[in-house]
Amino acid sequence: MGVNINEKDIAGASYILTFYKEVQDLTSHYANYINIMLELQNKYDSNVNKMSDEEKALISQQAQLVRYAAHKCYIEYNSIMLGIKQQPDVKLTESYNKIKTNFIINRDDLETYVILLNAVIVKDVIQNLLATSQDFINKVFGNQSG
Repeated sequence: MGVNINEKDIAGASYILTFYKEVQDLTSHYANYINIMLELQNKYDSNVNKMSDEEKALISQQAQLVRYAAHKCYIEYNSIMLGIKQQPDVKLTESYNKIKTNFIINRDDLETYVILLNAVIVKDVIQNLLATSQDFINKVFGNQSG
């Protein structure tokens, strides 16, 4: 009794797993960005002129990592939504547009975007777990005689 899996299913599952990993990477980049920005803000009280060139370069590098990951996740998210014939979340799109258009990434906008992307994953994973566990419960208890 073998499982019949075709290449299309494998490609689809691989794409979803890649999206999950990209969201995890974005979340890590977000955490690094927030920590660096907070440290520098406390050190220099938001006076950019007091920062060293190395610190300015570090901020730029972290912002580039965040923006790169945000772009990848947004493209993958929209591709998935298109594939399942669902409309993208308006709030997610709005927060992405703020990240995309502002050179200095606002921490609150970034937080909103990261949380909304993680919520997409959590919602789908939880719904799948609930459906799977319900199927399992039905198989276990549905086959027992009273």
